[in-house]
This record gives sequence, C-alpha cells and structure tokens, in this order.
Amino acid sequence: MNPLSPLTYYLRHKRRAALLLSLISLVTIGLYLMVALSWAVFVEPGHSNYMFLSKFSVVVPEFHETGPDPALTAQVIGQIRANPDVARVIPASTIWIGLPQVMAGGSTGFSLLGLAEEDMPYILERCGATLKEGQLPGPRTNGLLLSQKVAANLNLKVGDTLHNSINSQLYGNIAAPLEVVGILESDVRLGIVSLEFLSNHEFYRRFSAQFLVVAQENREAAVDDFLRNEIQSNQTDVQTLQKLNEIMANEYLQAFVLLAPIAAIVTIAFALVIVVVNRIAYSRRLSEFGISHAIGLSKTWLIRRLTLETAALASLGWATGIGLSWLVLGLLKGTLFAARGHDLSVIAWTPIVVAIPIPTTVVGFTLISVKRTLSRLDPVAVIERGERSREEERKRGMRTAASSPKPLASATFYKRHRRRAVLLISAMSLMIMAVVLLFFIDAVMADAHEPGRGYLSRVSRVHSPGTGEGLDPGVVAQVRTHPAVERVIPVAPRYSLLSVHIPPFLTTSAASPFGVYAQDMAYLVELYGLELKEGRLPRPHTNELVIPETVAQNRDLQVGDVIGDPNRPAYPGAEALPAEFVVSGIFAKPSTPNDETWLGF
Repeated sequence: MNPLSPLTYYLRHKRRAALLLSLISLVTIGLYLMVALSWAVFVEPGHSNYMFLSKFSVVVPEFHETGPDPALTAQVIGQIRANPDVARVIPASTIWIGLPQVMAGGSTGFSLLGLAEEDMPYILERCGATLKEGQLPGPRTNGLLLSQKVAANLNLKVGDTLHNSINSQLYGNIAAPLEVVGILESDVRLGIVSLEFLSNHEFYRRFSAQFLVVAQENREAAVDDFLRNEIQSNQTDVQTLQKLNEIMANEYLQAFVLLAPIAAIVTIAFALVIVVVNRIAYSRRLSEFGISHAIGLSKTWLIRRLTLETAALASLGWATGIGLSWLVLGLLKGTLFAARGHDLSVIAWTPIVVAIPIPTTVVGFTLISVKRTLSRLDPVAVIERGERSREEERKRGMRTAASSPKPLASATFYKRHRRRAVLLISAMSLMIMAVVLLFFIDAVMADAHEPGRGYLSRVSRVHSPGTGEGLDPGVVAQVRTHPAVERVIPVAPRYSLLSVHIPPFLTTSAASPFGVYAQDMAYLVELYGLELKEGRLPRPHTNELVIPETVAQNRDLQVGDVIGDPNRPAYPGAEALPAEFVVSGIFAKPSTPNDETWLGF
C-alpha cells in the first residue's frame, strides 16, 4: 500500500473522513430535496395537468355572456379545417375544478372535457387511455370519467359524486352533481363528461365552447405554428404544447432564480465549515509536511496531494448524498405522492445541477487554503520547532509578551485564532441567512394574498357555493332580520376584471372590484375610511370603476385607462371582457399596510 496516497491517510484517520463525508452528504441531501420537492409541489402539477396538449391543441373562440359568437366561431373553425396538416377538429366544452397540492395546502386548476359520445373513444385512444374500472359516460347523463391519478388526487372512486356543496373551493363550478362512473389507466391526466349533458344543462351550457385540434401524424409542429401565428388573436385563444413549454420554461427559470441564491449561500457556508475542519487537521500535520518537503517533495506536489484528498472525499460525499436523496424521494413517492395521484421525479437534472457546485466549491476553497498554508512552509522550522516558518515564531514571540487574565476563555482563544473565528462566524451566519431567506420568501408570497381578503375585517360575505347561482331568498331574509346585522348590501358577482401579479413566480391574485349600488358604495367608502387619491367615484349606470392605488401601481394603470378591450389589453395577460370598463378613480393607500383591502367598486 502506498503510504503517501490519500486512501492510506483516510484509512488511518477514519473519524476525520467520516466527518467530512457526513458534512458534504448532508448539504447535498438538503439542497437536492429542497429543489426536487419544490419542483414536485409548485411547478410540475401545472405541467402535468396540461399534458393532454401533447395529444391535441385547444382553440377557444371569444365568448360573451349570451354565448359564443357564431360568425367568429364558424370563421375560425373553417380556417382550421381547411389546413391540410389538421387531421380532426372536435367540439368540446370545459368545466374547471381544483386538484389539491400534495404538501402546500393549495390547489391547481384542472379541466374536465365535455366530449360527444362518438368522440370519446377517439380521444381515449389518442391519449393511450384504457378503461380500468366502470364504464364510459352515457350521452346526456351526468357521468364522469377520471384518470386514475386524478381520482387518487381527489380521493374518488366509482359511484362518488362531485358537487359544489361538497367542496366549494375544489368544485365551485359543479352546479349540478357529476357522478364518477369510470376510472382510466392513462399517463395523461383526463377528466371526461358528456358534451350532450353540458349542452342541455341551463348552467353548464353558458361555459365557453372549445375545439380540440388533432394534427396529422408528424405534423404537430406545423399545426402548432399555424394555430399560434394565424389563429391566435385578441378574439381567439389557443393552447398548444409549444406554448405550454414556453410558459413552463419561464416557471422553471423563475424557480431556479429563486432557489439558486439559497443554494449558493448554503454551499458556501458548508464549504467554509469544511475549510475550518481542514485547517485544524493541517495544523496537526505540519511535521509531516515539513519532512515531506525536506526529503524532496515539492510544495506543488503537496498542494496537489492535499487538494486530491479533499476532492476524493467531496466526490464520494456528493455521490452518497445524491444516492440517499434518491432513496428518500423514492420512499416519499411510494408512500405519499403516488397515493395522492401526484408525480415525483426521483432522478431529475435540475436538482443535480443545483448540487454540482457543492464539491467544486469545497475543492476550490480547499485549494486556496492549502496554497496559503504551504506558501510559507519552512521544513527546518517545522522539524525543529513545529512552526510553519521562522516568521511565525517571531510573531508568536511578540504576542507572548501580553498575557491574558483569562487564558481559558473562548474570547481569548478566538483573539489568538482570528481567521478561524471569522470563518466559523461567516459559515454560521450564511446558514442562518439561507434558512431565514427561504422562510421569508414563503411568508412574503403568502402575505401578498392577504389584502385580497382584507375587506372581511369589517364585513362578512354570504354567497352561493356555485358559480352563477343566486342566494336562497329565505337565507337573505334570515340574515336581514338578525338583530346583530346592521346592513345587508347586495353585490354583483366578481368577474375576473382585475388581478395583481405576485412575484417571483407567475402567480396572480384576484383584485376585482365589487359591483354595488351608489348608496351602498358611499356607505362602504365611509366604513373603510377610503380616500380618493385622484379621479372620482363611478357614476350610476356607467361603465366606470374605482381601484386601489396598490392595484394601479402593480398593473401600471391610470385614470382613464380601459379594462377589457381585446384589441388593447390594459396590462400583460389582461382578459378580454364582454363589456369594457374605464378607470374613473384611484383610492389612496391606507396609512398602515395592515389596513390594505384592495377594495374597488
């Protein structure tokens, strides 16, 4: 066995090798799990819920309160059918529900497709889906067909019912009950109901009509370009795989930008800890270095040897951490994620890329430390006096003149070893900073949604759990006659007029104004102490609205701007509305942030 090899050294110093291996493995496991679980919980569900776009594209003509525009629909569909790269155009409809996230407590949107009886087998074959249990929904029935993962996510089985009275947050759009009649085995998440049932139902037929566009074999890219360049407009929305990939790429980039600083801070902190451990070990090996250098081994050889020692351990620790991370993720996938219908990528490139700087940073810091330690190596001084150089002996002699009244105090030790103290304090500070930063970002994103519910501090809201359904008159009368109730204010349904963007992800929060009568508006303005910064309150029987200053700043809106114009969106991502609205006024920010309500009328 080579007495000068790194393997020989670590076989003789197993505890030090185990310490370094544990540190590097621990930080690798932490970063890998942080990135992998963040991707699985916050990013991948949105991608998985839209993977049907890999089988067909979706075209949505402009929709009005009275229904789709027949002339526009006929023109758009005729243009699509005339394209030789299009194999089939299938009429459909969509009902949106929510799928609960596995760990975050929120939900992601998922669309139930309404398909005609003759189109169901074709779409199932196109998506590679087979019936595992139950049967297909019959025409004009309320049957619902779900893929196995969606059913597991919602904890549903054949015979169960979906309705907004069961869960208004997930099933708010399910005004009439839907019964699960079949479970699909499919890699693509699907939910299918009868288009005939939706078209004949008073509530569901108000939903926008859609068309599924299937491309000819090997012509998917051409159809994608055709839909995005020639069909997509302010009046017609298209959803394609390439468009989804671009959105997800932006999500990935924002998530990476968010997590990269945290990963860098943690990596540098642990690298500093390892440098301190190595410096302590090197101080005990000065005689070894001096003898090696005295017998003819160059400083370059010693630097290379010590760096190789750390590089070998760093690589082994990194590989061990990756392997243990895969083991933990495999257990989580089998026990938690798969049981709830969620995907979890055990082996993924993004966590590996984030973890790669760990061994390289450790080796780089070690190389700098080793070069500095050996640059002033004097073998004679080391062998005779145990000092690295004669210069250190002189410095030590100068310092011994001043003795300390508390030689065993920790402060005395760190005064004599300032570099070690600086490294340890820096490492601990960086680790604390990384943990605080992670929780700070999470708290800021959660708190950013609070003003949207701030109006509930002075009023309570009573509404039907279903979209578009009115309240029972008996319930309204019961509330009015209660002795503790001062006033009952009717409001129009809050359509998606406005939203605010919450960075760093593509997250939005609803900030739509309330539709109220003039006398109720004056009452609410006084109740909440709202003051106009500019403009005026909306006049009765006009399309005017007043918005809070925070929303105006977030979306760069000013008095006179038009909301809902399909040809000139007020801000990026603004929806086209059945009627246009004009900003007539802006409420000033409250004096304290806790009083922010995002109230508009």
